[in-house]
Amino acid sequence: MGRPRPVRGYLGDTLVVAALGASVLFLLGTGCVDRVVSPGNDGRNVTVTEGGDALLATGERLHFVHVDTDSRCPKGLECFWEGEASAAFSVGASAKVATPFSLEIFGALVAADTALSMQRFQPVTVGRYHLTLLQLDPYPRSGRDPLAVRSTALVRVEY
Repeated sequence: MGRPRPVRGYLGDTLVVAALGASVLFLLGTGCVDRVVSPGNDGRNVTVTEGGDALLATGERLHFVHVDTDSRCPKGLECFWEGEASAAFSVGASAKVATPFSLEIFGALVAADTALSMQRFQPVTVGRYHLTLLQLDPYPRSGRDPLAVRSTALVRVEY
């Protein structure tokens, strides 16, 4: 007959097993999330695919619903107007309590890398967040319907 195991050792083993189990569940649960971000005052950029979510550090989710309109001038064509695109999003703790909103971007903008170019973007305030659509891909091409493809958005999240 072996020596009885101390209670302290048994509890320690139980806690280790519980911690490992919780870690596995966390990793399995985050498998469908596009990106985990931590928005701050300096601004963080989040990439999210149409129909997908980005989990914010606050525990809320940024959901990219769909592209509403895309009238940006297609690559390879000369247009008298650069066009614009509008996409529907929501942010909230769950789909049932999410706040819907739209973000827009002008067609000729490639990247928001200077203060001057950032003045042309349209930030939207939703609750504690300031959100700006920085890029919407793929950029339209001549002869292709821009709404027939699954898009990816680059969104700046600040609070």
